Amino acid sequence: MNPETEKKLLALAREIKELDKAIVKERIEKGKEDLDLRKRFYKTEEEITKLLAEENPLDDIRDPIARNILRKVRDKSYFILDKEARELENMLKKLPPDIVEKIEDILRSKGIEVAESEVDEEISRVTMEFSEEIHSKIDAFEYFERKREVGTIITDTRLPSKIHGYFGEIRECFLVGLMYPAVGLCRVLVEIAFKDRFRAFGLDKKYSARNVHSMDDYNMKQIIRTVCKRLGADSLQSERIWDMSSDILHGRDSKIKLETSEVLEFIKETFSTLEKLYRS
Repeated sequence: MNPETEKKLLALAREIKELDKAIVKERIEKGKEDLDLRKRFYKTEEEITKLLAEENPLDDIRDPIARNILRKVRDKSYFILDKEARELENMLKKLPPDIVEKIEDILRSKGIEVAESEVDEEISRVTMEFSEEIHSKIDAFEYFERKREVGTIITDTRLPSKIHGYFGEIRECFLVGLMYPAVGLCRVLVEIAFKDRFRAFGLDKKYSARNVHSMDDYNMKQIIRTVCKRLGADSLQSERIWDMSSDILHGRDSKIKLETSEVLEFIKETFSTLEKLYRS
């Protein structure tokens, strides 16, 4: 290998390693990295890739640390931006053929004839834009921390399938930091579960009122209290969950702070209540 080229590759290896560290650090401290850092990383990576394509083999580089870094650049499976890009690209490659055809049609409508390789390039471009858009909205470290925390909630398998379906939606909202929808869906679950038990116990017939024509005409708190009385349970926790989530949905001053820890506890309380409800 040309000594000058080797010298340049060693400098680029050090640079890309420092850029990767800087990106990770900024995400921890600020929630996302500066766009300039991303651009510098990709520019450095492109320069390394070009040089490696011209100068083979990689084993000619004498510095073992630099050689290892350059291998990681070549494989695109180590640095944080490469990992994320690969995951997104793999996801997009699983798109149905009709979606890929739409991309081709859009390009052709602009008078551009495309080969399969060009479609792959377009997918890569969309992947990159998507990655940048996602990172501008969601902090990766917070996402995985919330994923770890919500993973501690193990729902009872005896709960109805529709309850598990809603839990999946609540979980996804929580993961991406959409706390209002997460709390609001807890209210939906409380309503579904208590109305279900109210009917199952025949309480809609036992406590029917003259003006009640359907389940929707019942006051929700009345349903909660009646079901809890039937179970010999205290209705306070269930009513509190209902009230707090209703405040969120109706724009009233909330008694819950929409922070990760409080919303997580709220979700746990909701499922604890539902499990007791269906255990009886």
